[in-house]
Amino acid sequence: MVDHKGAYGAPAGDTSHRKTWDRAEYTEKAASRETKIKEEGKARYEAARDGKKYFRRASTPPDARDTEARKARLDVAAQVGKTMLVPVGAATGKRGRGAGFYCEACDLTFKDNLQYVEHLNSKQHLVATGQSGEVRRATLAEVTERLAWLKRKRDEEKDAEVIDLGTRLEARKETEDREREEKRKKRNEKRRKTKDGMGHVKQEVENDGVICYSSSSYEAQNDFPVFAYTGDVEILIRTQDGRREQRYLLHRLILSQCSGFFEAGMRQEWAKEGQTEVGAHGRGLTRIGEQDAGRSEIVRSSVDSASRDRKRWRYELDWGNREEDIPTLVQKDSSAMILYGGDHTPRPPPVRNKPPAPQSGFFRSIAGNFSALNVSQQPAQSTSSSDDFLHTYDNLFRIFYNYSPALDAVNIANAYVECKTLLTLAGMLDALEVVGPRVDHHLLRFQGRLFKQIAKYPPSYLKLGYLARSKVIFAEALIHVVGQWPAGSQQLCNRIDSAVLDLVEDKADELEEVKAKVEGKLFRLTLTTSRGERVTPSNSWLDWLAMSLFRQWLAENTTPPPAPILKDTSNGRGTSSRASGTARPSTPHISTGRMYRLLGAGGSSYLGYEELKRFLKLQPEHYNRENMKRFERRVEEVKKLARDVVNPLMRNFLELDLGREGSGLPYLTCTRVEESDFPWDE
Repeated sequence: MVDHKGAYGAPAGDTSHRKTWDRAEYTEKAASRETKIKEEGKARYEAARDGKKYFRRASTPPDARDTEARKARLDVAAQVGKTMLVPVGAATGKRGRGAGFYCEACDLTFKDNLQYVEHLNSKQHLVATGQSGEVRRATLAEVTERLAWLKRKRDEEKDAEVIDLGTRLEARKETEDREREEKRKKRNEKRRKTKDGMGHVKQEVENDGVICYSSSSYEAQNDFPVFAYTGDVEILIRTQDGRREQRYLLHRLILSQCSGFFEAGMRQEWAKEGQTEVGAHGRGLTRIGEQDAGRSEIVRSSVDSASRDRKRWRYELDWGNREEDIPTLVQKDSSAMILYGGDHTPRPPPVRNKPPAPQSGFFRSIAGNFSALNVSQQPAQSTSSSDDFLHTYDNLFRIFYNYSPALDAVNIANAYVECKTLLTLAGMLDALEVVGPRVDHHLLRFQGRLFKQIAKYPPSYLKLGYLARSKVIFAEALIHVVGQWPAGSQQLCNRIDSAVLDLVEDKADELEEVKAKVEGKLFRLTLTTSRGERVTPSNSWLDWLAMSLFRQWLAENTTPPPAPILKDTSNGRGTSSRASGTARPSTPHISTGRMYRLLGAGGSSYLGYEELKRFLKLQPEHYNRENMKRFERRVEEVKKLARDVVNPLMRNFLELDLGREGSGLPYLTCTRVEESDFPWDE
């Protein structure tokens, strides 16, 4: 009997020609497969329990490593401007090496750097470079080790850094220059806090006629408001009582460029009265000396030869002798200049038996109709007004030298008064072209508050906008004035240039013409029947009543109320009241602007449901539910037609946000101001 057995131990014939299988290997594979099925089933169950969708992950090669961060920065700009030699067939497609960004791992070429960067982060490139695409969370030990390595690396770089002597000297020089600049700024700030920027100086005259200044900290400045080295025009501004004064030593060139008043006053033909030459007659200060032990005589010695021959001018503020006199700058003899060696001894203010008369008329003329600047007859308030006048001159000269004026940036009412006073002074000195843009810039910073203030006082801001040459303020105020015209005519007539009045009247006439055309179209509105005929009492009585009611309402609101026929008696018998009987009191007259806004709003803003109901009830035989609905519907159709007609008048060219229905303004704001309308551009 044959000894051969089968695969399972059964006796069989010769089976050596058959393939045999390793049972242990396949048993291990079956167990691994069952484990994966159990893990997948568990994952599916957990996903369904959490309300998520299960996704089977693709198999990952067993030798794939985790995703690694790049150790070098991508230099995508390195290919710019390079010349590359590529095969002839590599000019099309991405496969193979070509001109552009080439990836050796994937054998692809990209013409765009963005596509190249996206490819480096794609799964295709990660698989090609042997990465799994997965990111492993770092452990605490790895993070600690990484931080320690970075610290060691920084310490090594610091130890390897070599600082030579030249580098150390340059760093020390920069530090000293920075400290020196800070000390200079502090010293200049301290000088500005002293009187006129020149320290507290005691003036003395020696026997030889040389004026000396005794001071422990005197050093003449050459900055605004006193340019001690280069200034050639001295301006002295005093209050009316002489208790406060402000000195300026400025430049003739800048004053002449900014003001026509100074340009005319310092011309060559006027030079004989107001100018003098300093240095030729010993007026200049040329030496420093000491005569007494307790006194130091500091005399300026840095005046060069060119400044000695420079001509000087001097101006003082003259308040006049009468109440109606306007304070003006008057040119004086410059030989008595304090800053250049004139014989001047400080004197106390004059003793007065009674307080001086305030210049209330002038200040009221400056502030216009704004009540905040009205000066009363009290001496204390007069002194405050004089101080404000000094403040106005200071702002004027600050603007000349391109400094920001000290104007109120919180209270717009105070800012208006200061700006109006400054513009009035600039107009007196022919300097509106320089001062106007500064005032315009300051007021426009108030934004919405400015536009609300213009809506309250349009005539005042119209004059201010004209003086400041401000297109925004002038146009905003002009629209308000034209809409209210002629309500503001009393505030503008004989108080503003005639060109502005002509412009207002022209714009008002144009607005009246548009209103007349719109009013004519409104009265010609009509409804039509289903056959296209105009409604009449014969073909549609209810529709004709709707048109009649609308025209009656329009006539009442566009026509002034008639004068009463019966005169009111003085004996109080009330004849007119008895004659009226039970007549209803007439509704107040609505201005045309508000009436047009009601027409533009439409809906229930006028001729509401209750009013239509009362009108239709006047004829009880026609009042029922169906007629009421039809009557209301036809009135609504008339309102829609009227809204389309008045649409040109509903435009708003204001910067102010009026909201819906014009925010209750009783006048129209549809006036358009073109670039050619500004009177100062003519």
